[in-house]
Amino acid sequence: MGWWRRLLDNRLRRLLRDSSWMLGSTAISAVLGVVQVVLVTRLLGPNRYGELALIMAISTTVRQLVGVRTWEWAMKEFAAAHARHDARYAASVVRRGYAAGIVVNAVALTLVVATAGFTSERFVHDGGAATLVVGYGCVLLVNWTYDMSFAVLRVSGRFRFLALQQVVMSLVRIIVTGGSVIIWRRLDTTVAAYIIVELLASLWLGLAASTIFRLEFGESWWRVERGNPMVGGRMARLLAISWLIDTLKFAGGRVDLLVLGWYRSPFVVANYQAAWNFLDIAQRVTQPITMVAFADLAKLAAAGEGREMLRTVGKLSLLALLVGIPSCALLALIAGPLCRLFYGADYPDAAAILQILSFSLLWLVGLWMHPSFVSIGKSQWSLEVVVVMSGIKIALLALLTPSYGAHGVAFANLIYCLTMPLLIPIYLLRMKRWLSSPQYASFTSQQPEAASG
Repeated sequence: MGWWRRLLDNRLRRLLRDSSWMLGSTAISAVLGVVQVVLVTRLLGPNRYGELALIMAISTTVRQLVGVRTWEWAMKEFAAAHARHDARYAASVVRRGYAAGIVVNAVALTLVVATAGFTSERFVHDGGAATLVVGYGCVLLVNWTYDMSFAVLRVSGRFRFLALQQVVMSLVRIIVTGGSVIIWRRLDTTVAAYIIVELLASLWLGLAASTIFRLEFGESWWRVERGNPMVGGRMARLLAISWLIDTLKFAGGRVDLLVLGWYRSPFVVANYQAAWNFLDIAQRVTQPITMVAFADLAKLAAAGEGREMLRTVGKLSLLALLVGIPSCALLALIAGPLCRLFYGADYPDAAAILQILSFSLLWLVGLWMHPSFVSIGKSQWSLEVVVVMSGIKIALLALLTPSYGAHGVAFANLIYCLTMPLLIPIYLLRMKRWLSSPQYASFTSQQPEAASG
């Protein structure tokens, strides 16, 4: 067991410890999420559930297409400000982060409204669903605080609060959305319930982030003296690359449902979404580790500890591989009983689709890649990875979906996810070269200057 202790060194144990609160809350939230999924899938039925999945996918995809991944920039810059206790720079990050969130969501909502007639007709196969597409798009009016608020709370180490918030919001989600389905069993009331939940979550997170900022820096961010200590060009460059990444990465998101909806009925979409729910739950459970790792890697990069970064990401990959392979195999083996238990006989194809999708979770072996690239000033590497992966998936979707439907989409998603582990050795080598280069030393030496203005 000595090799296991060496793998779980102090830093990795601390990272897992910091993740433990979020892991526990995410596990509880996942259980509550399963309850909600069972309620929605069984009470709405496969046809209406498929329509709901497509309606939600339209807004999610549009938001991703115009998104600039503000949270990544915010995590990186707020971590630098937090490390130096620079209130002025931190407040500037918060102001710009919230402004970016408002602008991006406003643009996304405009596009959702403008295209609602086409998307409802072509993807949902019901022109009358345009009102519901616009209705769910209203979520974008209320959740613009998410990216910046989460960045403040994560960098400040408020993981216990985030754990509590996640569990409470899961309970609220079951009460509001589950209750609406139980009482009315209608799509319009279900969409309205989702909007109410998002509004409550957004208000809570915004208030919490403002409170934590005041505790950390002694003053509310909106009261801190205004100025422009931030290097605007660096922000613009990172956000531009992030926009390109999200625009290309839409192939790995909910576009699966839209492509499937283009060729098949909501019933087929419902079976694919039912299978995907299990992967979504598994990925949500691992997300806390990703976020804690991002904050930790950003601090290592700001301190110029390149060697420690390499050790940490290597061990994260090995740990994910050791846990991931048995977990994926188990999921594939129990796919049949699992789908029958949760969905009954109304979703007959979900089990076979889940068996194909199960090993998609191995992309988590590379969960450290993008956070590391952003932290060391090489966000363009993420763009390269996304170009390769998205190109492969788009080609497979175009080739397989018309003939094989949901099974073709599942296979395209599997190949897409397995591409990431194959790219890891290439980028580990590139990271090693960059972190030992004089250019990286120069990059880290500029961070204090940028932060202090």
